[in-house]
Amino acid sequence: MKRFIFLILLSSSVYLYAETIVSPVAAVISLPVESGSEKNTKLKLEESVVLDIQGNKEFLKSLTLEMHQSNTLKRYADSFEIILFKRLKPLPAKGLKNFKGIRIFSHIIPYQNRIYVRIPVQTDKKAGRGSRENIFSVKKPVSISDFPLLITIQPVMKGIPDKAFTKEFYISAAPEVINRGFLELSIKKPEDFKNEQYSVFIDGKEVNNKNKPVELDAGIHELLIQSASFEKVTSAFTIEAGKTNSMNIILKQNISTISFEAPENAVVYLDGTKLAPYQLKRIRIKGGEHLIRIKIDDYSLTRKVTVKKNKTYKVSLVFDMLIKEY
Repeated sequence: MKRFIFLILLSSSVYLYAETIVSPVAAVISLPVESGSEKNTKLKLEESVVLDIQGNKEFLKSLTLEMHQSNTLKRYADSFEIILFKRLKPLPAKGLKNFKGIRIFSHIIPYQNRIYVRIPVQTDKKAGRGSRENIFSVKKPVSISDFPLLITIQPVMKGIPDKAFTKEFYISAAPEVINRGFLELSIKKPEDFKNEQYSVFIDGKEVNNKNKPVELDAGIHELLIQSASFEKVTSAFTIEAGKTNSMNIILKQNISTISFEAPENAVVYLDGTKLAPYQLKRIRIKGGEHLIRIKIDDYSLTRKVTVKKNKTYKVSLVFDMLIKEY
């Protein structure tokens, strides 16, 4: 009885400590964390495949590996073992073959053309063996820091003929992502309105940090941008699970402005009101007819202007020179 307990403990220690792995890397799969993405490759006996992930990793729920073997290899059922490792050292690359890693899964390949291995990244109730004989699951979730993973197929029986080592297994990997995604907003203001403020609302809720991507449930959402200085923007947009939707928006001014170019000693009046020097650069102005008067010493020039909505006006004082010949 004591000997039996010792063997169980020894077996379980395989999953706790790093093992030496001697298996040349035949391919590297870099899998986008996006709904519907899938990558395929192949390997032979005693070779390995590296599986890494890219993109919004926090949305990764699990990975599913599909291994397909030919009828030729299926003849040697129960002679091969598929093994998965995490926390590899050194970081693997194609052509390397000596690593250290922690085993997270191993299983004898049964008499099936296809088997599936589910790798949970976040804890859920789907973990454990599937309802079918060819579906298996890694028992404990892996973390993002555990990647990249190493997948290898090793012989466990003697007497396997040489031709089996020339045949290829086919591996595909697909992610399962959380039903959420990102909205990335790029909002540009007109050149003369850099200091004007605006508010952003998504589904009626104000977005406080406009410079960071907004995490949202997958589906259709409503965007609203409001400001006293810009035209209101309303738009519907779609978020796909595990993806980032980028929107570029150029705000249009909601008011008319007028600026003045005149000599330093010029005095400018707008509708009879003297303007301060700082107001000459840009001042808001209502739509309709206005009276502009510019005075330099004893010289005075008056003009009327009709202001339209959402327009920018620039008034420049130009002196004409008249030359006569006698």
